[in-house]
Parts: sequence; C-alpha cells; structure tokens
Amino acid sequence: MTSLTRASVKNRLLVALLTAAVALFGLISMGALKQELMPSMTVPMAAVSFTSDGLSSAEMSRSVTEPAEKALMTVPGVKNVTSTTSAGSSLIQVEWAFGKDDEETLRTLRSTVDALKPVLPTGSESQVLSGGMDGMPAMVVSVASTKDDPAFGETIQTAVVPALQGVAGVQRVEVAGRDEQRIVIALRAADVARLKVEPAGIPAALQAFGATASAGEVAGADGKVSVTVGQGLASVEDIQALPIATADGVVAVADFADVALETVPQGSLSRVNGKSALTLQILPAQGANVVDISHGVNAELDRLAPTLRADFVTVFDQAPYIEQSIKDLSVEGGLGLICAVLVILAFLGSWRSTIIAAVSIPLSLLITLIGLLWSGNTLNVLTLGALTIAIGRVVDDSIVVIENITRRRGSGPLTLEGVVASVRQVAGAITASTLTTVAVFAPIALVSGLTGQLFRPFAITVTIALLASLLVALTVVPVLAYWFLRNRPAHGAATEDATTSA
Repeated sequence: MTSLTRASVKNRLLVALLTAAVALFGLISMGALKQELMPSMTVPMAAVSFTSDGLSSAEMSRSVTEPAEKALMTVPGVKNVTSTTSAGSSLIQVEWAFGKDDEETLRTLRSTVDALKPVLPTGSESQVLSGGMDGMPAMVVSVASTKDDPAFGETIQTAVVPALQGVAGVQRVEVAGRDEQRIVIALRAADVARLKVEPAGIPAALQAFGATASAGEVAGADGKVSVTVGQGLASVEDIQALPIATADGVVAVADFADVALETVPQGSLSRVNGKSALTLQILPAQGANVVDISHGVNAELDRLAPTLRADFVTVFDQAPYIEQSIKDLSVEGGLGLICAVLVILAFLGSWRSTIIAAVSIPLSLLITLIGLLWSGNTLNVLTLGALTIAIGRVVDDSIVVIENITRRRGSGPLTLEGVVASVRQVAGAITASTLTTVAVFAPIALVSGLTGQLFRPFAITVTIALLASLLVALTVVPVLAYWFLRNRPAHGAATEDATTSA
C-alpha cells in the first residue's frame, strides 16, 4: 500500500469519524433539549398581593396600599405602579422596562416587601408573583376520596403534597378546596365591661403566650441540648384558659368570651364525578422540563392512589399538548424530507448524488440541534416549525456543489484536485446566497419586547440551520462526492456541458 493510499484511507476515516461524532452529539442534544409548547416569555411585570383580615377598604388603603406603593416606587427600574384595594386585600401591579434584569428586579421587590412587614398591620400577609409563561401550572389535578373521610384534606396535605414536591422540576404544589378551620373569639360585651377587660390587649396576649422561643443551649450527657420556652396554644381549651390582665387583676378568656373552632366558608368548590374534591396545582421551577414533570407526577399519583383510596383526575396537563405538537411537526418534517429527496432524485437523475444530498439534510439539522442546546433554546412549536421550513433550504448549497462537481468532471476521472476546484468555484456564490438569507432572519433575534421573546428562537433556529448547511456543503459533501462519484461512469450530457464550458 502506497503512502498516498494510506493518507487517503486516513482522511476517509477522519471524515467518517467526525461526521459520526456530529451525528451522535446531535442525537444526544435532541434528547437533552427541554420540551415546551411555546418559548418561555417573561413579562416585565409583577403582582404584589397583601391580605389583612378585618380591615375595611379605607383602612387597607391607608395602612397597607399607600406605604407599599411608596416603597415599591423606589425600586430601581420600576416605571409604573397601580393598585386595587378592597376590604382585607390589596393588589399592586409593578411594571418595569424591557431589557432590565428581571430576576434581580424580582429579588429587589421581594426584599422591599419583606422590609414592609414591621410597619404593616399585625397578621398581614404578602406575596410577590412574577409575570410570564413560567408561572403557568404544569398540571392541575383534582382528587376525591373513595370513602367518607373527614381527615382526607389533611392526608392529601401531609402525604401527597410532599411526594409531588419531590418530583424533579416541581417548584411547589398548591392545594385548593380544602376545608380550613379558624378559632373565633366572640366577646360578651356585658362581661367585658364588668371585668374591665381591654379588648385591644387580647391580640398581644395571644401572640405572647402562643409563641415559642429559643432559650439557648445547656450541656447534657450527649452534648449540647437546645432549650425552647413557651408551650404554644394547641387547642380551644388553651385559649379559654389564657390569662388576660385587667385593671382589677387577671381573668381567663373564658370569663368574658366564647371560644369556638369554626370552618372557614369556602370561596370556591371543586367536584369530580359529582363528588367534592380538592384541586392540586403543580407549578414548575424556572427552566424545568414540563414533560418530565408530568411523567414524574403521574408516576407518583399511580403509586399513591391505591394506598390513599383516592381518585385522581387530571384537569389540565401541558405535556400531552407539547408531545402531540412535537409529534405532528416531526411527522410533517419527515414527510418534507422524503419529498425533498424525491425531488432531488427526479432532477439530478442519479441515486448516488441523491444520497449525498440526502445525507446533508439530517446532518445539518443535527448540527442545528446542537446549536439550540448550546444557546439555551428549547424544542417548541416555533423552533420545530423553523426546522421544518429549513429542510427545503439546507439542501440547496449541497445540490449546487454536487452539480458543479459533476459538470466539471466531464467524461474524465474524478480527481481530488477536480473536487477542490469545483468547490472553490461555487464557494463564494453559495456563501453569499446563504448569508443573504441569514441576513433576513437573524435581525429578528434582536427585536425587543414580547415579539422578540416569541420569535427569537425561530430566527436563531433558521440561522443556525442555514450556517450548518453551508458548513456541510463546503466540507462533508465534497468528501462524500469524491467517494460516491469517483467510480461512476460519466454521462454524455456531462461531457457536452464540459465541452461547452471549455
């Protein structure tokens, strides 16, 4: 074997290994890409809700809404704050400009809201909710008991919620429709006046006697032991026996008030198959794969259902829509690939040339998938649509290269120098053609606002696919042409073309 033959074999093996490696990484990227229905979109807006039971709308506005608005307006980047106040609740919408660091702004908003707690009325609760597709539940599941169990809600809270929150990608699980109870202290006006009780001091006494606090550590036989003081209020009887200081001494709560445990009236009802049910909302973490969450949650529900004697009914699930959309677009893309190959065969009239062109299509798409994974994009309706559109375009450069190699070959043998010269002759033309098309799609990725967030993945996908097709046409296709067409008999038409060209 001559040195030239050895070098040729080495080059073939090198190109084959590189092509196989690219294809392998492309397949790995396809499995690693996150799947979602639409690209993740973040709206530069947040909703801050405050609840404070027992306050009128006027008092809520004065003591909660106004201080909160003033504090939120000081957050850097915030341009608009609007509020809606009603009895016991306040909802404030905060907007900031596109292009700001949304995560940093949200952290600052949460810190600002936390700093407000000391000046808000006692018992006030707050929550900061961000805007965007990521706040949409991955699943909504209703669950009903197959038997009459008064503690069913508690069972769901203690058994099902922790299990679902343990699924990879789940941020939190919210339970709605559960019967909640509260303790009501109804003052008897006559006894309050007779015992000279100051009603304003009752909340402070409840907080003082109901709280537990750390008292440090003491040395024990097995090391240091934490000490906690305070017993807490665990039952109605504990509250009834709670001592309240008055002008004439100390009296118990039961001496001037009726204490009862009541069920909180429900604002909404959930029913499954005619039975009362609870509703579970499974919220995904930032960047989590919704399809994987759905599969994991369904596996946990199948495991828990027999032991809990519960019926789980999926009300909403993003995964089937995502999987069906991806399947439909994949089928359409596969049909487009087959049609493209048939058209190439009809016009080139050679199965060898058709194989070369056909190889360039999936190879370009696999390189595109690697680019999508590297750029942090996902498989969704828009990126798959872009891949489908790119199928008909990524083969153009390869066809030009193959046809020029065949034309320049004429009736003589196909040499390595002839292949290089053929590629060099059309390299400038196909590069200019591809970059012109890229120049149409690439600027879409620079658009700001919601439009940019929606169509940026589409533009990036088409751009990567076109650049990948150019790379394949200038590198892999010439090598494949040299392998496949070297021993192919030259046609008379090719001879005529070569003579005319000469």
